[in-house]
Amino acid sequence: MRKTLALPINKFREAYQKVGWIEHTTKDGKYIIWSNPKDKDTWIQLPKDDKAVDYNYFAEQNIKMLLYILDLPENDQSIDEIISQLRAYNYKMVNRIVGNSELKSDSIPYELATIVPQKNIEAFRHFYLTRPKTSMRSIPIEKFQMNHTEVGSFVIPVSILVEEDKNETIIPLQSETNLILHEYLTMVDTLVNTEPVDAIKYAQKIVGEHIDSKIVKDFLGKTNSIAKATEKYQNQIEKVTISSSGSPILDYDLTKPEKEFKVVNIGKMSTLGDDFIEEIERLEVKMDDSKVEEYSAHIDVVVDSIDRNGNVKLSVTAINNKAVKKVFKANISEVSKARLDKFAEYFKNDGSAVVRGDIFKPKGKMGKIIIETVGPEVEDKNTKLFDR
Repeated sequence: MRKTLALPINKFREAYQKVGWIEHTTKDGKYIIWSNPKDKDTWIQLPKDDKAVDYNYFAEQNIKMLLYILDLPENDQSIDEIISQLRAYNYKMVNRIVGNSELKSDSIPYELATIVPQKNIEAFRHFYLTRPKTSMRSIPIEKFQMNHTEVGSFVIPVSILVEEDKNETIIPLQSETNLILHEYLTMVDTLVNTEPVDAIKYAQKIVGEHIDSKIVKDFLGKTNSIAKATEKYQNQIEKVTISSSGSPILDYDLTKPEKEFKVVNIGKMSTLGDDFIEEIERLEVKMDDSKVEEYSAHIDVVVDSIDRNGNVKLSVTAINNKAVKKVFKANISEVSKARLDKFAEYFKNDGSAVVRGDIFKPKGKMGKIIIETVGPEVEDKNTKLFDR
């Protein structure tokens, strides 16, 4: 028996409200009843006191009722999914690796199983961060949770915890996470299916599609990328795909295309030559018409890369707590070893960092930051958290 006692009543209430069921209370006030407005003979109850001896039994029955309403099969996977959604609404990034059937092995390379979800998450977070008109500037890494692998091929689902968006209309709307996941998978599909024949034409296509160079390197770079790993283990795998699965409760009223997500085959990618990457980076800077000049500014950044000479390349996302109109590239040179180690730590984790200093960004050129201090991701206004 699953531990449904941990599921609060308000989560069931939200779910039934989402599917349009009507709430009543029994005359003795001990039970809440939800009924189908189209069929009053179809109803379910739950004790108002979550410490009642029969609460767990009725919670189990309510989960089965929600499976029925949401048209999900009554199996362990669906039950676990509903419990997961009732605890915290979430969407899942689904990473699937299919081993070579001829080898008759039920295992896959550890390196591949590690780098696919890692780079997929990094790329998605960077896409979310750099996408115009996003209400949040980033998704904290704490919002991502590993899930149990599924039966069959090797599947690594990663949950993204979300809150329901406010909808003041009567028209069902996609949540921001749902929408961005669709856009992200379309972007990845475009990236992996763009033929790299000529560096200049390839860069024009990639930059024209607003695909950030960091995402290109996550998927196709010559070092520490998904393509590098799939090339290395190509004889041990048949297919590697990424997709998503929605929240059956949050997405209840959406259309079928809005509920279903593209499956992108990323197992046949080839690594890109350095000349292709360099041309993309050159062009995305050239095409950036933003101009910035700020002194002793509070600058939110994402660490894109650190080279052997100690140069740090960044994506600038906000200045003085105000999001920039368009995320742009900047670099920091002549960084002390202590600061370089800090940037390396940020890069190793989720990339997000905060610096204070002067920033100069001419039109069509790379920005430059002269560092005063390097601090944590979030600054406490009442406490000096920056390290000199």
